[in-house]
Amino acid sequence: MDSLHRTLLETARRYGLFEPHETILVGCSGGADSLALAHALRAIAPEHGWRVAAAYVHHGLRPEADAEARELSARMQTWGMPFRILHGDVAREAQRTGRSPEEAARDVRYAALNGLAAEIGATALALGHHADDQIETVLWRLTKGSALPGLLGIPMTRLQTPGPRIVRPLLTLPRLEIEAYLRRHGL
Repeated sequence: MDSLHRTLLETARRYGLFEPHETILVGCSGGADSLALAHALRAIAPEHGWRVAAAYVHHGLRPEADAEARELSARMQTWGMPFRILHGDVAREAQRTGRSPEEAARDVRYAALNGLAAEIGATALALGHHADDQIETVLWRLTKGSALPGLLGIPMTRLQTPGPRIVRPLLTLPRLEIEAYLRRHGL
């Protein structure tokens, strides 16, 4: 078993991230973090009865997103992982709500992923945030004068009502370990 698989399982057990025989949806941007998460969950899922699917949210902001989505779809097909490309209109959402493009993109992304999770019966939405993201978040919030709750960083789990609970199984791993995992597996 790969060391990242072991760490992922230990983190999942320690924080109660997954239930036996659960359907897990991986929010997959195509970047290193979410790609490693999808690959690792796929590898360890059978022994726990987990069903793992992945989805890419196309925000309609970057021309290269079409090619990224197709490439990711082809990769997931070779892995035998159920995969869906979801679309959202970030520009329209930003205009409608008056929110920044980043905030609108996050809203569009969660709405799309939550909708698919409901459709496929996923009760966990796994995201690829890692330890470096955690450090960056705490430092950014510190510079913004955040109160103590904000300085706690990204939570390992977050309940949504309605929606699947959000889990971040890579949050204890540094980016370098994730990149090493990708190299070991030719990704």
